[in-house]
Amino acid sequence: MRKFVPPRLSREIYNKINPVLFDVSLRDGIQGASPEEFTTRRKIDTLHSICSTYAPPKMEIGAFVSRKVLPIMADTPVFCGYLNSALQDKRINTIPYALVPNKKGLLNAMECGVLNFSLISSASNLFQLKNTNCDLINAKDNICEMMQIIRDTKQPCLAKLYISCISECPFAGKLRNDRIVYEILSYTAEKYRNIDEICLSDTMGTLQHSDFVYILRRLLAEGMNPDKISLHLHVSRENQFECTKILYECFSQGVRRFDVSNIEQGGCSVSLSREQLRPNMSYEFFYTALENYLDDDERHYWGL
Repeated sequence: MRKFVPPRLSREIYNKINPVLFDVSLRDGIQGASPEEFTTRRKIDTLHSICSTYAPPKMEIGAFVSRKVLPIMADTPVFCGYLNSALQDKRINTIPYALVPNKKGLLNAMECGVLNFSLISSASNLFQLKNTNCDLINAKDNICEMMQIIRDTKQPCLAKLYISCISECPFAGKLRNDRIVYEILSYTAEKYRNIDEICLSDTMGTLQHSDFVYILRRLLAEGMNPDKISLHLHVSRENQFECTKILYECFSQGVRRFDVSNIEQGGCSVSLSREQLRPNMSYEFFYTALENYLDDDERHYWGL
């Protein structure tokens, strides 16, 4: 798969960080939209536009969830059918994932030929209950069962785990950093060994640089591989400064996996009000931060 290098960055400079971008436009980016606004045809056109423009190594293409909860995702099986055909014909070249919140969603995804899965958990027990009607203890049991099903397929599959609320929960407020670290590290146990990527998700877009530094460095000090860590940010005008510093901390510590979107929307519309939602991090914001980080003068300004 060819690497997309933005025009402003040389391949040599780009390869110093060597980021791996995971496009969430067609899942998190549109989950608050209506099926009439984002038809299957529009999803297909968006898929091709993103792949031809940015060539993301990985892409989340939908969710196997209740159509009552997220009607925008009701056509995910149909979309997967098109995607499988496009992959076979080499019309696109990306690794597709689908979000599966439970065993039922996982089995439905497998029936549609999906091989790579996004699972969900949280650092907040209350958020997990509100978002999935399941507490963290049962969530861990469910994830273990789902991982066993994935292993039993005997096919090469990838599993990404989102951990929501790594700063603030919309229901419980600001979480203690040590509690967040504990929840993240719990998924590095042997029984979760087949989880390839643990994505730290700033659900409310309120993560502070100082808190993130503490969380990330504690994880690394406990032996967590930085290449297994990814980051999901929600960026708005109010938190651009913090998000830039957070990205710089990732670059300096060897974290190179980031969720991005080509759609100026996003966020957990199931649990957050419209006023609380902030857009996913865009390609443009990410590449601007990367370009500035690699500028010696800019790094000096940030104290790195």
